[in-house]
Amino acid sequence: MNATRIGTPSGSNITINRELQEKLYTNIALLNIVHEPSTEFKTVFKKDMFAKSNKAAFLHVIHYLLTVLNPQMAKEKLVTWPTGNIINRENKFRKEVLQFLSELNKTYEDADLPVMMSSHLLAPGGHRFIHFMYKLSQLVLFEDLKREYPVELLHKPKDSKNEELNEKVYQNLMKCTQEINNESSKAIDKFYRSFEMFKTEAEKTIEEKYTVHQELKEINEEIVTEESKLMEHKLSDEEVDIKLNEIHEKFKTIEKINNNYNECKNLIGHLKENFDDRETLDLAEALKITDINLRRKLSELPEFDIHELESHLQALEERKKELQQIEKHLKFEQESFVEALNMSEVLLKDILEELKD
Repeated sequence: MNATRIGTPSGSNITINRELQEKLYTNIALLNIVHEPSTEFKTVFKKDMFAKSNKAAFLHVIHYLLTVLNPQMAKEKLVTWPTGNIINRENKFRKEVLQFLSELNKTYEDADLPVMMSSHLLAPGGHRFIHFMYKLSQLVLFEDLKREYPVELLHKPKDSKNEELNEKVYQNLMKCTQEINNESSKAIDKFYRSFEMFKTEAEKTIEEKYTVHQELKEINEEIVTEESKLMEHKLSDEEVDIKLNEIHEKFKTIEKINNNYNECKNLIGHLKENFDDRETLDLAEALKITDINLRRKLSELPEFDIHELESHLQALEERKKELQQIEKHLKFEQESFVEALNMSEVLLKDILEELKD
């Protein structure tokens, strides 16, 4: 079993003690990040906790380190934990710790843990104890890293009495260090190249995002402007109802005009049935043609009684008067129809303008 026995500290070890205390504190603090300690542990865990003998700190810190190192073994070996501030249980716990450490020295020979005796654990403080706790914290941190990151970790090489062997080990270490440095430099160069590439892309993306943001901002402003314009011309529900009623009344007027137009059209069509298929009706010409045709027919007819003929002529004269009355009525209806068409055209224009608004 490889072990290191530590001599009594001298005055020159004060600075060393302070550095060891800081390193011990750092190692355990790193473990605390992954393995949450108990509340009691937090109350005793300080940077200078072992500057002097500190039984409470020793009990909690040693139990914490051994539990992190091997939880199952700690549960099996440290059966008197917690001690509950009972002297007999504390003494038994120290013996369990010493037995635990003895097995650790066999299991982890390369850890080079200092050999501790029962008397060292009765007054846990000072240079010797700090050095031991520091070496133990190194071992626990090392093993925890191996569990978290399953890669080969190198132990500190031991000096040999053979100087040639030491030199060879040193050269191998330098070679490995150089290879690691080269690989690290390549990795760093690759990282910086990738970083610059991603940085350029990121700046381009940021610029595009800014452009899109500005465009969206302008579009949003235009939408707000258009909405405000629409709100200015927006009619209330009552105004909309009034407008609809006005349009409805105008449509009724147009419907009446259209009915009058259809009646006039039917009357004119009835009069045009027997006068060829001309588009317009010349009532005077129609009456003249009717009179000529009647006289021709009369000349072709045998002689009638003069009184009978006079009665026929009188009837024709009356019919002529009736037709003249019809002509006057048609002219009046035609004028009314033209006027109605003009009114409908004006109304349609008004309706179209209102619909546009």
